[in-house]
Amino acid sequence: MKRVTSGENPTVKRFLKVIGRPERSAPAQGQMEGIALAEGPRVLEMALRAGIRPTHALVTAEFASRRENSLLVDTLLDRGTYVVVVEGKALKRLSQTVTPQGIIALCRVKASALSPLPEEPVVCVDGVQDPGNMGTIIRVVDAAGFSRVVVLKGSVNPYNPKSIRASAGSIFNVEISFGEVEEVVEIANSEGRVVVGTDLKGDMDLYEYMPAGRELVVFGNETAGISQAIRAQAKVLLRIPLYGKAESLNVAASAAVLLYEWRRRMQGAKP
Repeated sequence: MKRVTSGENPTVKRFLKVIGRPERSAPAQGQMEGIALAEGPRVLEMALRAGIRPTHALVTAEFASRRENSLLVDTLLDRGTYVVVVEGKALKRLSQTVTPQGIIALCRVKASALSPLPEEPVVCVDGVQDPGNMGTIIRVVDAAGFSRVVVLKGSVNPYNPKSIRASAGSIFNVEISFGEVEEVVEIANSEGRVVVGTDLKGDMDLYEYMPAGRELVVFGNETAGISQAIRAQAKVLLRIPLYGKAESLNVAASAAVLLYEWRRRMQGAKP
């Protein structure tokens, strides 16, 4: 490991460049490969378990000296990661959190080709703008045992550092694809999938619908919901019933309710 004290170090500058324009470096529409920022030991461990090899890592001396962190640092070194020890104030300058966790890394990641889609329900996000919501949806997809998220043009980039943090590392377990509405719907139709929209005033209650197991289910913008283009193509518009006084559910909460209900149904549980 190399120890540096200057913010002018080339590795530190590399991090600053990615942090300054994270979505320019990350995979996106029309850009299959890129760099993602992984911060904190838990997120980084998830990346390593998923087979991701970080190219560069910055750690504080305090972090590296703790026995519980030695295995993580050794694993990074064994996998060829260029590890640099920096001062705490330098890492704080780079950190995306109020309280830095002592380690931050750059990971080379690759988006998945849009087609073919996996033989299971596939989640599609349509205009989701909040990176926290994006990351939480990805985490829910992972936790519910599904494997693909399709990100439509106009949505926040899932490799935004805040999205990665909100996913708690699940973004490294889930396949991410990018596409435009027409392209995604065409692929879904060619594969015999049902395009299912989610809407506060949908024509069918979530608990009345029995998933076939090959749906493309679309979650929309936090304010406007699914786009008119998706609405026009959806064969079903599902609503989640509200029993209290709340007017709606957050989009990530809606994804959790729907996907866990579908998982329960697909495993043969009685409604």
